[in-house]
Amino acid sequence: MFKIRSINFLKGFFILVTIGIVAAYGCSPQRDSYPWAESFLSGETCEAPCWSGLQPGLSSESDVYTVLKALAFVEKDSISERPYTNLGDQAKAIEFVCSPSQNKNCSGSIKLNDNMVKFIDLFIYYSLSISKAVDQLGDPQFITYAPSSVDGPPGCFFSLYWAEKQVQLTSNLKQDCPPLNEMIRSAKIDPDWQVDTLTYGYTRDSWPLYDDGKGLFIPWQGFRK
Repeated sequence: MFKIRSINFLKGFFILVTIGIVAAYGCSPQRDSYPWAESFLSGETCEAPCWSGLQPGLSSESDVYTVLKALAFVEKDSISERPYTNLGDQAKAIEFVCSPSQNKNCSGSIKLNDNMVKFIDLFIYYSLSISKAVDQLGDPQFITYAPSSVDGPPGCFFSLYWAEKQVQLTSNLKQDCPPLNEMIRSAKIDPDWQVDTLTYGYTRDSWPLYDDGKGLFIPWQGFRK
């Protein structure tokens, strides 16, 4: 019974995330080589979970506006707010897209609650394979997965999680999720799957079922040969 509730919890969580991304940005543009978000691999601007000087749990709403308005690639007129009640009644998301004049193609959504950054979502529109991320970040602690919709076309979210860096990478596949027993038996994934979303700020508190060792949290077992 607990496992069934765990699975339903995660399905609901991922479906809410999917709806939010689609509603805000629609279909993703064609992938290209845009290194604006790839700095998390090299620590070019600051070490994860920091991004461009913003860090979950430390940065305030005024910090977010200060940083976004100072970044040359951000289209200043695109900066906007919307409610984000997944985190609380007063929570909000500050969103942005990148300026065509800077030859950039990107977007992001920074979630806040109680005037504090909780999560930073960056939507990846360039080619970034899961294997490249693992080469740079090391092995993740575990993977999770859930259907991207209930009644829609086939789709499955796979996410990799690095505890120390508080980083989660998500790949949205256009295929059905494998059965749970198959994933538990062999949780190896395709190294060529592309990263769609990079999220800073995930801690164990973000995944309350992880410490129970139940649900869809599967230890990392490497890549499919």
